Amino acid sequence: MIQMARHLPVHSPSSLTYTRTLNTKTWMTIMLVSIVSYTATSAAYRTSSSPTIQNANDGYTVHMKNAAVQAWIDFNGSTNQLNISVSRTLGVKPMYPLISNSSLNLSSLFDEYMYVGFSASTGPLPTVLYYVYAWSFTINGSLAANVSMVAENTGNGTNKRVIIIGVLLGIFGVVLAALVLLLYYRMKVLKPKYRSQDQWRLALQEHLPQEFSYRELAGATNNFNEKNRLGSGGFGEVFKGTIVASGVEIAVKRISTESKQGVKEFVAEVTTIGRLRQRNLVPLLGWSQEKGLLLVYELMPHGSLDQVLFNHPEQLPWEQRLHIISGVAGALLYLHEECEQKIIHRDVKASNVMLDAQMNARLGDFGLARFYGHNAAPSTTNVAGTWGYMAPESFFTRKATEQTDVFSFGVLILEVVTGRKVGVIEEENCSMLEWLWALQKNDTLADAIDPFLVREDQGAADMM
Repeated sequence: MIQMARHLPVHSPSSLTYTRTLNTKTWMTIMLVSIVSYTATSAAYRTSSSPTIQNANDGYTVHMKNAAVQAWIDFNGSTNQLNISVSRTLGVKPMYPLISNSSLNLSSLFDEYMYVGFSASTGPLPTVLYYVYAWSFTINGSLAANVSMVAENTGNGTNKRVIIIGVLLGIFGVVLAALVLLLYYRMKVLKPKYRSQDQWRLALQEHLPQEFSYRELAGATNNFNEKNRLGSGGFGEVFKGTIVASGVEIAVKRISTESKQGVKEFVAEVTTIGRLRQRNLVPLLGWSQEKGLLLVYELMPHGSLDQVLFNHPEQLPWEQRLHIISGVAGALLYLHEECEQKIIHRDVKASNVMLDAQMNARLGDFGLARFYGHNAAPSTTNVAGTWGYMAPESFFTRKATEQTDVFSFGVLILEVVTGRKVGVIEEENCSMLEWLWALQKNDTLADAIDPFLVREDQGAADMM
């Protein structure tokens, strides 16, 4: 015999009888080694003398609220008769069971020694509480007669007081948590932000020749007119313009508010490029922080390498491509070996290689760059870079090194030689790496060369 508050799931090993809430009804269900119901009926109750189901339409959902419910589960192994009875009158077993089934053969599900127990679930309502007041289990006999009974709870006033106290405690907890979060935000986020911005401003002024006003840059780009937009990427948009006072052509990188590059990356890029002087790096002229984060570069007339390589390959004969590759190699050599501190770029790719008026390669976008002493080991950091250019070991070591930059440089060389973007090659339905390995196995690696370069070579041979 089991007493329960509202409704209580009851199960024995390999078989399960329980109630569950479905829409506005509660159901009594039998399951056998499965979550699929063998049989089910709307959970209700019968009187002790009447076979008529009481409150069948509403079940326990309304009429069993705050009620002590008593259930009987009887199984006869010789006849396979399973009866389940439910009553709200404690100690009085109904004459007619709620579920009666004689087609269940449970003999194969029972062992000589096994556990019997019960459990409960709240269903979609996370605040439902279940209490087991008393229970009894008997084999080959009647239930114990002295199982303690608990009177049905009719104290609505007590329940209301409990609910009110619970609601008030919940509101107090929410308000207290909000105050703690607000205090933490003010102490840990706002104040350091203001202090760090002042420190960053001093760092920017130390390493850069000029701080531009927003008005000056807006005038140079015609209020960042769409016609002046050179391109956009994960960190924002780039606009071309001309400084009115000097006539110098510039490219203004406006960091998007939704960009992954925040103030920290902005300052990293500014302080990195601001103190570097090398012919294969993009010259950074200045910055602005009045209305958003703005970087001012010397304008690169031919744009980025990826735009020319993949859209106008005829503009890049082999000698020019080799010159570009050599320029990027020189930039990396400078960053890795010739600077005061070793600088790991972490995002070497075609779109970050700019081409000046003489088609010289200029490596830019230092937002992800990291500094190390020449004798210092690289520290563990977040994995950063562009998919396809990142060295496989960086996902495991989480360290940026010269070798990871060189791996990205190798991918860049493959793009320059093949004229194809890194990633999936649609006509081959495979990645560039898989495609190259297949050509290597077939001794046809030369087929990977950009067809434009092949035609150029054939034309040169014909001229000779």
